[in-house]
Amino acid sequence: MSTIFGNGKPKFTGTGTPDSTARTFYYPILTEMNFSEKITKMNESIISHKRTWDHKGRHGLFVVKELLYKLTTSPTPKEWLTTLLTYEHQDVKFYISSDATAPCLKNTAGTDITCHIVNIEPGFEDNRGLLLDYCLITFMTNEPYDLDRLILP
Repeated sequence: MSTIFGNGKPKFTGTGTPDSTARTFYYPILTEMNFSEKITKMNESIISHKRTWDHKGRHGLFVVKELLYKLTTSPTPKEWLTTLLTYEHQDVKFYISSDATAPCLKNTAGTDITCHIVNIEPGFEDNRGLLLDYCLITFMTNEPYDLDRLILP
């Protein structure tokens, strides 16, 4: 199935700390894509009481749920979680899709922007006594991005 954002798995690329390797998620579910954290300033005239709106852009929040329990070979769930944890509290370039045509998040000037990995939280689901490991990875944009540049033609 294809979407306007591509049909590959989400991925991210380090920006040098701890490395600049591209990491594609193995079994991801994009549980939250909050595109609408708009940065808007309202100005009201003291004399006329007329309001004007200044739209500065929008920030994004993206949460990826990686299903660790589905990993059966290399990397193991523990190896992959350990790798992911090295990126916690680091800036990375985030791609909603790993398609070759899908872009990184960009600002209005067309420059790639970074996201901060705010949180990596391991957990498990209890499926009738079978414990299924996963982790939630939360990405937040460091600067406003341009939604038009994210939509594929």
